[in-house]
Amino acid sequence: MKRIHIISCIILMSLFCGCDNFLDVAPESSIVSNGYWKTIDDIVAYRSGCYDKFRDINNSTYLGEDRGDSFVAGSIGPTSSAWAQELDKDHTLDMTDRYNALYHFNLLYKNATLFEEDNTSLIANIKAEALLMRAHTYFNLIKTFGDVPLILEPFENGITELIGRTEVNKVAEQIVMDINEAIQLFPDDGYDSKNLWSKPAAYALKTDVLLWQKKVLKVSDVSWDDIIGCADQVEASGVGLLDDYAAVFSSSNKNNNELVLTIHFDKDEQHYMYGRNLHSRLSNVAASYNIDKTNASKQTSNSRHVYAPSPEFIEMYAGNEDDIRRKTNVVYALKIIDEISVSVEDWNTGSIEGDSIGLNDDGSVRVVTQFEKLLGGLPVCHKFLGTYFSEEDDVFYEDDIIIYRWADILLLRAEAKAGKGDVDGAVTDLNEVRNRANTGDYSGNMSKQAVEKEILDERWRELFLELKRWHDLFRAHEYGLIDVYQTVPNLNGKTTPLYWPISDDDLRENELLEQTAGYAGI
Repeated sequence: MKRIHIISCIILMSLFCGCDNFLDVAPESSIVSNGYWKTIDDIVAYRSGCYDKFRDINNSTYLGEDRGDSFVAGSIGPTSSAWAQELDKDHTLDMTDRYNALYHFNLLYKNATLFEEDNTSLIANIKAEALLMRAHTYFNLIKTFGDVPLILEPFENGITELIGRTEVNKVAEQIVMDINEAIQLFPDDGYDSKNLWSKPAAYALKTDVLLWQKKVLKVSDVSWDDIIGCADQVEASGVGLLDDYAAVFSSSNKNNNELVLTIHFDKDEQHYMYGRNLHSRLSNVAASYNIDKTNASKQTSNSRHVYAPSPEFIEMYAGNEDDIRRKTNVVYALKIIDEISVSVEDWNTGSIEGDSIGLNDDGSVRVVTQFEKLLGGLPVCHKFLGTYFSEEDDVFYEDDIIIYRWADILLLRAEAKAGKGDVDGAVTDLNEVRNRANTGDYSGNMSKQAVEKEILDERWRELFLELKRWHDLFRAHEYGLIDVYQTVPNLNGKTTPLYWPISDDDLRENELLEQTAGYAGI
């Protein structure tokens, strides 16, 4: 719903007049605290601003893919310190933007209560959405830092005392409490829009959080059945796998039936979706004969080949050329070195080796028999292709960010079933994803460990560039399934902790913060 994301000037002022950082929570602006909250329309408008904040803090590969093994350096760069696994207090994530966003989520939740009698259903939805934006943000923070300050109030009309790092299990408990409250608040079981938090999206987040608690935080009270039950609730909302894998990501097919929660993008509002950093500029691939497959942009500000899919990722498709996901996730820009022309009859025999690229004027088939890979032989990603606009004669990367979709939750359910020891049930879920990809049923080793490793690999093949890989590796490492220091090339021979360091700016602002273990003196 595009209207959700159109923000008035007043909202823009209020959103940027909150706390400058999470350590020095300034009083609200007079617009917000003294005269803003007059009607329910103000709450609805403020919700739009909160979704804009939510988009900003999730529009990056920095926390999700950079630290994993999905990328190599692209033809342009620059790569991040996270990708290089060279983190220290000067090269890390500053928490300021996240805590600024949390300030506004807390403020929205608190002030929505003022209008509960005006529209009970609408306000219940908005309060639930605020809770889930807060829960998701804290979930990303604990996956990144472990212990983090837990702030649940907007601290109006004053400056709060400094807050140190709250123990990670306590923060996780609060996340689950927020999700549970949101589930109770939602008046409907379905979706108003896939761009808005909903009850099914709440269950998707809860599936993810509980699995993290079970495998990483070692919370004994969380059962495998709890996790499976949450995934079942997502399935009950009516989502399913689309027949066409590529269609899941098409910008002309937003809000499709596989999606559970997405973040809205639009050319005229915000079109710099993070996927653009794996696409090339048109000038760099102009000699390519398959240029339509690269969806390169003319404007240098629209795309930048910072990263390319890694050889390790591409190898995941080796041995199964029928996997339809490979051509969606990876493509090479190819320049013709040599070509021949053959009759249609000869081409149809299947005996001609080469790549057909169309017909000549005389009706014969053009066949490329030798080509050169451009961009230094590096591939580009063929997912999140953006939209071509004829008015500008260019591509804009306005694809929605996918927070959750059914294939993701289905594989999390498979992971939980395998953890429980229900290997057959895990493989049943795994096979649903495999069969959509045209790879057929799993026929490998049926031991619990082998199936768990296959699910991890399948998540990589299926969810490439959807900000899942690093956290999947982290979870698998803590569970004892893999050694992430052997799995991720840039971690080989290093002792960089999996949790991130606190930035020097944050440490200076708050004397109660202690540096993450393993980074002292770095």
